[in-house]
Amino acid sequence: KQWYQRRVRGYFSSNFYFVLMTFPKRTPDNVLALDCEMLGVWGDGFNKNGRPKEESALARCSIVDYYGKVVYDEYIRPNKRIIDYRYRINGITEGDMLDAVPFNEVSWSCSWY
Repeated sequence: KQWYQRRVRGYFSSNFYFVLMTFPKRTPDNVLALDCEMLGVWGDGFNKNGRPKEESALARCSIVDYYGKVVYDEYIRPNKRIIDYRYRINGITEGDMLDAVPFNEVSWSCSWY
């Protein structure tokens, strides 16, 4: 406990310390891994060149358990207009977004994990 207090005071906020101390013991049954892929969407305003400012938005969310079993894997449709699919980085195409789940639905369903 003292090590956590020193580490948290030096590097993290007190909220992180609270989470560490209240989180149940980590076992294979309660460990998940989360991976997110992002797209470029139309931001607010324009840059110096007259192009729209680009922001990142969630495009795919994948969650696996300790054993690698897929718990959740969905393509997510951002709320803003997509201007860069970033295919070279994430492999997501325009076709993947046709059947994507709206962001509002995903944020609600992921909160259960």
